[in-house]
Amino acid sequence: ALPFCPACNLEGAILKYFDLEGADLSGANLRNATFYRSNLDGADLSGADLTNVNFSRAKLRRANLSGAILDSAMMFKADLTQANLEGASLKDAVLLVTRFQRANLTRATMTFAILENALLRGVILTDAYMGGVSLKGTTLRGVDFGGANLESARLMKANMRGADLEDAILRGANMFDADLTGANLRNADLQGANLQNVV
Repeated sequence: ALPFCPACNLEGAILKYFDLEGADLSGANLRNATFYRSNLDGADLSGADLTNVNFSRAKLRRANLSGAILDSAMMFKADLTQANLEGASLKDAVLLVTRFQRANLTRATMTFAILENALLRGVILTDAYMGGVSLKGTTLRGVDFGGANLESARLMKANMRGADLEDAILRGANMFDADLTGANLRNADLQGANLQNVV
């Protein structure tokens, strides 16, 4: 285990099935590292470089990933329940069936990330930059998208019941067959959005 390793260099490390609960890896270089099925609950990964990391099926509940770079990360079925990802970068990340319940993604950059079938109940995406993100078929009930940029996002068949989209930018978004029942769209920019079959 690596309980205390801030700013260390673990580029390309293979740490499958490791128990790293509560570990301090803040500011560490973890590019191309593999944490498949590892336990990182409560770990401090703030400011870490996690470019192209593999967190598939890893536990990251209540982990601190604020300001971390997770570009092109593979996070299939990872559990980030109540994780702090404020200001994190998740460009081109693959987040299929990833758990984000009650996670904080305020001001996160998620351009072209794939979040299809992700679990986002209660997640905070205030002022997040999500241009081109794919949320096809995802349940987004009650999610706070206030001021978020979802330009050209793919939201086909998304369940957005009761979502807060106040001041959100949805220009050119594909919302075909989405459910917006009870959603707050006050001052939202829907220019050029596909709203065909929207409920």
